[in-house]
Amino acid sequence: MPKAHWKRCCLCVFSSGQRWRASARRRGAANDSERAQFTSEQGLRVLALAWRSAQPDEGVNNLDQGLLFAGLVALEDPRRAEVPDAIRQCRVAGIRVIMVTGDNAHTASAIAREIGLIGTAEPTVITGDQLSQLSEIQLRLALDHEDLIFARVAADQKMRIVKALQAKRQIVAVTGDGVNDAPALKQANIVSRWGYPVPMSRVNLPT
Repeated sequence: MPKAHWKRCCLCVFSSGQRWRASARRRGAANDSERAQFTSEQGLRVLALAWRSAQPDEGVNNLDQGLLFAGLVALEDPRRAEVPDAIRQCRVAGIRVIMVTGDNAHTASAIAREIGLIGTAEPTVITGDQLSQLSEIQLRLALDHEDLIFARVAADQKMRIVKALQAKRQIVAVTGDGVNDAPALKQANIVSRWGYPVPMSRVNLPT
């Protein structure tokens, strides 16, 4: 569980219904964080759930403060069976595949390993926060790493990665179906939607 979310909780509840002050349960907070990391490393997406009662006349500015931590939920987004073979075919054709995702680093690494995208024990994982600290030259150098994953990246950062690859004279194909993929899809040389490459001149994306 990220520390930023834990700080917003002043109480936690157990299955028995007992409530404890969060400050008196720092060890438990560490255990929750470790449990969330372990679950992410299995390729699952982890949500931390918390709640509190709101007053009828209460504003919306502080609704996320003084929360009661309720627990963690792990969600599985099943991988398509054809993905590993598609990655192998890309490699045979000389096409390099880079994962750029909004998932956290542990989940992204687990999924990448599961589908055969990475082969090393410790791939290079760059988060959105780390990416924001990189200069353009540093980013281009990072793109030379063999097993590379970008995790927790925002829409504008996805587009930045595409531009950096193009600056290295790479022909960039982007696949994605989310709204936050639109900037990168527009910037790409080739858009792959539902498995079919389409020239950008034939793609109509929302602005």
